[in-house]
Amino acid sequence: MRKYIIITVVLSFFVFLFSNYLNAADNLTINIEQKEEFLDIGNKYVNPREGNKYIAFLVVIENSSKLVIWGGTCDYSHIFEATTDDDYVIKAENTASEAWRKNRSVWCVSEIPPGETRKGWVVFSIPMRAYIKNITFEVDEIIGPSQTRQRGKLKISP
Repeated sequence: MRKYIIITVVLSFFVFLFSNYLNAADNLTINIEQKEEFLDIGNKYVNPREGNKYIAFLVVIENSSKLVIWGGTCDYSHIFEATTDDDYVIKAENTASEAWRKNRSVWCVSEIPPGETRKGWVVFSIPMRAYIKNITFEVDEIIGPSQTRQRGKLKISP
């Protein structure tokens, strides 16, 4: 009888632990505080492609999970994607240059620890007549130095 109780307790613990890892995306909150459209950032070397405009979103992500989440960095733009009105998927702009940092407080977050919130501008270059239907944030758990594991995706409509 004791063996069954011990096995049940151990299995219950692993199910609880595993469910926390699976639900990492469910325990994050993503919000957009502000949206701006513009044609340049005041630097002659940084411009959208011809016929495009920049659209920037001030993104806030709160981590209520028990995992350390990889937030990407300003030059690690695959973490954020936008879907346009014609279902075209666009990666976020690389905003690592000094020109971007002088222009606005861009998203340069390497990690989001449990219980913490991060905030920054995420920028996309899209055709002039297009609009963004939704933004997706890839939820990656940090599992070791330079190692992450995807735990889901969060989607928000601006």
